Amino acid sequence: MSVCLLLLMILVDQYRFDQFHQNKDRIYRIVSGRTESSEKVINVATAPIPIAKVLKEEYPGVEEVVRIRRDFRGDGEANGKVLPISGYYTDPSFLTVFDFEWLKGNKEEALKGPDAIVLTNETARRFRGRRGDWENHSIERMGRFL
Repeated sequence: MSVCLLLLMILVDQYRFDQFHQNKDRIYRIVSGRTESSEKVINVATAPIPIAKVLKEEYPGVEEVVRIRRDFRGDGEANGKVLPISGYYTDPSFLTVFDFEWLKGNKEEALKGPDAIVLTNETARRFRGRRGDWENHSIERMGRFL
């Protein structure tokens, strides 16, 4: 009985995940199978970077492609504070495919340049305090973002 309840809780959690996106029925995630030396296949939510271009150009049903890479981390300086920042590298299309609440700035122009960054409200407050006013302000990189 307890195993059934546990499985039910896992299923409910999985179906609740990301359900707020407007086009959730049209968003898919690539899962690749990786064979280990023991010939056991391990499924991972990753794919080779070039697959994005192939999907976009060769599959007419694919409207948009978003690549996400987890390794964004380093120290940033703003407003006299040096703080650690961690996050994801992604394509500008991320902001059109997914419906996250947007508090300030221009969503259409965000992530257009190689040095563009989108901050969560929590991270912005760490740098700017409760004001959170970012107009004409920037974050300087300290060291190297990996």
